[in-house]
Amino acid sequence: MTRIIAFFLAQLLVANALTEEEFTRLEPSEKIEILRGRPDRLIDDTKALLSLYSSALYDESSDVRLAAAQASVLLMVGVQSAPVSAIPAFHPEDTVVFQHRLASLINDENPAVRMAASQALAYSSSPNKEIEDLLMNAVEAEAVDEVKISTLTAMSAAGYESFEISDLALEIFKSTQDSLVQHQSWELLGFLQDDRLLSKLIIIAKGNNSSLSKGALLAIAGYGENADEIKPHLLEIINSSDLDTEIINLAEATYDFIAMGKKPGPSMQAISTRSLWPVDLPDQSDRSIVSEGHTEIAEVIEEGTAAEPNGEESSEVVVAEPIEEPVEQSSDWWLWLIVAVVGVGGVLVLRLKK
Repeated sequence: MTRIIAFFLAQLLVANALTEEEFTRLEPSEKIEILRGRPDRLIDDTKALLSLYSSALYDESSDVRLAAAQASVLLMVGVQSAPVSAIPAFHPEDTVVFQHRLASLINDENPAVRMAASQALAYSSSPNKEIEDLLMNAVEAEAVDEVKISTLTAMSAAGYESFEISDLALEIFKSTQDSLVQHQSWELLGFLQDDRLLSKLIIIAKGNNSSLSKGALLAIAGYGENADEIKPHLLEIINSSDLDTEIINLAEATYDFIAMGKKPGPSMQAISTRSLWPVDLPDQSDRSIVSEGHTEIAEVIEEGTAAEPNGEESSEVVVAEPIEEPVEQSSDWWLWLIVAVVGVGGVLVLRLKK
């Protein structure tokens, strides 16, 4: 009951234009409730919205920074996925602070924070050399495999296409001991469809490591008809008497996908990114790394047609409404107040009965 009341009170504060100063005085649990409650759906004033996000990204609580970074991923995906006609404008003086604070978090001591911040940065612009270098340097210095592959996946979904991304994805696929990371790696390899790696994948598929063989075949299936050249090698696996039946059956399915010019259902989707604001990020060469942590990857869903970047700096950027249904804005603040009062009253009544 206490958590429910805290949630409603948090929504009430946001709906009534919570200021950055007021936000900083809240308890960490209250800040997290606000950030998880999607403030981008409740605040019309984009200056106030980015001020709140920027403040949370610099919070001394690691849990608050994580909630802010994850909320930033949803905000950026929503912005990139939205139709051009979609509502308020962000202005450069606000977005520069926001983006710089995201950039600073790729050095965070919490790997989950580093991962979410890297994803948000990847989605914050159309492919950009400065952001690409920043994120690739972070991946190469990263100690946690899940952070590495999550960053590479976000970059790929956002339109980055360098060979270095697919090379690193293959390296992680072969070396990781984490089954989830291995799964994410072969999905990414199938999505990237780097022709240079087909011969390496077929060698892995013919190897003695069952887990790697399956992953390599699934990655090859992701190429679809683009992997037509390796059908003879798949036939070798199919006709082999030394391999497990499961590997042979998977090779047959992969062969059929390629022969029919089809691919398995999409494991991940690209989003059409656009330049949101000028990029001038700080040096991130001094990293602080820890070796553990976990968070879920924000699912990237294409929800609309994005505008093509025109190469010019803009003072305005449209904001998306990324999730399902519209939410009433601050005009319904009184409804939240009634719910909150009723909830508090209920708790008091229960205590008096005791």
